[in-house]
Amino acid sequence: MVYPRYPSSASSSASPSGLPLVGTAGAVFIEYLVGPRLANRRDDWFYDLAERVRREAFVDAVATAAAAAARTSSQEKRLALRNAVLNAATGAAPDRVRQQIFLSLTDRFSDLHLLVLRFAQDARKLASPGKPLPRRSTATEVLSDIFSDAQANAKLYELVWSELYSAGLVELPKVENGYEGDAWAIKRTSNLGDQYLAFIRMSV
Repeated sequence: MVYPRYPSSASSSASPSGLPLVGTAGAVFIEYLVGPRLANRRDDWFYDLAERVRREAFVDAVATAAAAAARTSSQEKRLALRNAVLNAATGAAPDRVRQQIFLSLTDRFSDLHLLVLRFAQDARKLASPGKPLPRRSTATEVLSDIFSDAQANAKLYELVWSELYSAGLVELPKVENGYEGDAWAIKRTSNLGDQYLAFIRMSV
């Protein structure tokens, strides 16, 4: 018995997609029909993935902040945690890793840590409103102008600053530094410190 011979795959007229269309024209036609739909599916998948990641990061932020808020009676810290959650909800927040680090720091820090960090970023914002700023050439002088107990509790403030430095939030290991110029206007926070303060500050 003689069996009929079928054309090999090399000589088949099927299109690259496997459909029985002839030559390049068929492939172009298939791409015209299917390509946009494939692109839409891909874009939808990426959009859904991005939304899920964002939502998961927000859920993480809420869970961590809620636990921290339950552990403190400090209004300063509770406000910072609330602002952090709101920023996470609106997308005005850093990546997921930084969010968790910043929330953990807020849980661990005292009110004084948060205030001293604000001092490090811009001491002028903590000065008494309506009063002219006295001329100061050292950071410790400015610190004493803002915090009335700074001199009496110098060791405490040194410890707070040291912990801010260990967390990477300020540039130098000690409050006093080699910067020159108006001590009120000197910015002492690191880029990470600025990100942290933005995260725990009301964005709107």
